This record gives sequence, structure tokens and C-alpha cells, in this order.
Amino acid sequence: MNFDDNTKQQMKSAATVGGIAAIISIAGSALGLVGYIIQRTRPAPVILEGFGNTTMPRSDNLVSTFISLVIAVVLFYFLNRFSTLVKKGIDGNISEHVTEGLGALANYFKTIGVLLIIALGLFTLAIVVVALAAGMR
Repeated sequence: MNFDDNTKQQMKSAATVGGIAAIISIAGSALGLVGYIIQRTRPAPVILEGFGNTTMPRSDNLVSTFISLVIAVVLFYFLNRFSTLVKKGIDGNISEHVTEGLGALANYFKTIGVLLIIALGLFTLAIVVVALAAGMR
């Protein structure tokens, strides 16, 4: 590789931070799933007229939890691949590994960009629906 020592050190540091971020991200998603399961099994108090306090199971959305978990796993894959390949490429002076690792980082950012565009589209759609609903009153 034709990188100076400073560039190699900075790339290795970025790969280390990326690896830590990937681990924290997947751990947070796993905790979110555990939290969902715990909340799902805990009944919620509901007050019904004439019947007093009763409990009903929570109706959290399993689909949104599953989608969040899939997104987290995909992002973890790209970020972890970046971290692993760049470290391996710099330690072994293998430019192909560094190139593949940077490609994985590019895919990570592309995925985040697509998800942000989807989220912005959904928020815009929600605002339009609320505005139309308010205008119909």
C-alpha cells in the first residue's frame, strides 16, 4: 500500500471505532428486542366502565420491532466488515482488504442514506395526511 504511517494509523483508528460502534449498535438492538419481549409479556392495566380495573395484553407492533432488528443487523454487517477488513489489510499490507473494507463502509452509508430518504418520505406523507384531515373538519 502507498499510504504513509500517519494515514495507516488513522485508518486503523477509524476501523477500531467502527468496530466498537457496530458492537454497541447490535447490542442496543438486542436490548431493544429483549425490552419488547418483556413489555409484551407484561399486561397493561385497562379501566373499563362498569368492570373496574382489568388487564389486557399489550399490542405492540411485532413488525416494526422485526424491521428495526433487520436494519440493525444489516448495518452491523457492513460496519463490522469495514472494521475487520481494514484492520487486516493494514496489518498485512494487503490493499485488496482495505479496498473491500472501504467498499463495505460505502455500502453502510448508502444504506443509511436510503433509510433516511424513506423516513423523510414517511414523515412528509404523515404531515400531508394530518393536514388533509385537519382541513376536512
